[in-house]
Amino acid sequence: MRNLLVLTAVTLAAGCAEKSAPIDHQASPDETIRPYCAFDLSEPEVLKGELIANDVPHLDCVAPEGGADFSVGFAHDGWRAVLHLPRASARVGETIAFGDGRVAMLYQGKDGYCTDWDGEVVWLGDVPSWGIIVTAYCKTAPLAVVGAWSGS
Repeated sequence: MRNLLVLTAVTLAAGCAEKSAPIDHQASPDETIRPYCAFDLSEPEVLKGELIANDVPHLDCVAPEGGADFSVGFAHDGWRAVLHLPRASARVGETIAFGDGRVAMLYQGKDGYCTDWDGEVVWLGDVPSWGIIVTAYCKTAPLAVVGAWSGS
């Protein structure tokens, strides 16, 4: 009986307590939320933005992870590009030409397909703060991928 009285007193006291303010789940002003993928493209379309989460319909960025290859994937509205750069044969800060065999890129879209490129990749940084600049012109079709991707 004593336990029931204590439980009743606690329940009544809790019911009379002031309501607390709702919890704000957004970052405080002094917190910095960094995008896992920022992009600034001029080809195959003009597109600029940042992704904090993979939550934008018809837009996808696959950021690099650890492993033998530095790989970045990006897709938007009917096209996608995937770039691979072997970490063992390239260095951050280096400009790598598509013709030297150390970088590969696949492009697929409504406008065509390409794996054979002229141009270069500037490797700005590796994970956790990564970045690349791509200037690529397809040798076999009128396609181009030109832009910068970065994230952390």
